[in-house]
Amino acid sequence: MSTLDLFSILTPLRDQAESKIKQEISGPTNFGKRFLYDSVMPLYLNVGGGSQECNLEFLAGGSVQLHTGLASSPDATVKGDLASLEDMIVQRSRRLFEEAERSKRIVVTCHSWKGQQAMQKVRELLSSNP
Repeated sequence: MSTLDLFSILTPLRDQAESKIKQEISGPTNFGKRFLYDSVMPLYLNVGGGSQECNLEFLAGGSVQLHTGLASSPDATVKGDLASLEDMIVQRSRRLFEEAERSKRIVVTCHSWKGQQAMQKVRELLSSNP
């Protein structure tokens, strides 16, 4: 499999994350939330699925970029087998995520406070299905 496979699996998650973030920080009533969000960005989330590696870069203003390869100083890292990552992302299931963590099919490492916050948001995105 090529890196394009992990990239294509992560693309819908990137789109959903960007949409949700922009919705949360937009509008005049969310000025404070946007200010706080923008002040801690950028944030880097590395994702490794077997030999494939990508990173999500969360930017001020709510933009999220997806890149092949790993960020040199990530705030959080998610590693696992590609099949487990794909199941969690495609099915948007927090239960699958938690089961994969318990069984060590995926390993989440937070390297910073921002990384801990990012992983909470990832879990929220995956909670659209129980």
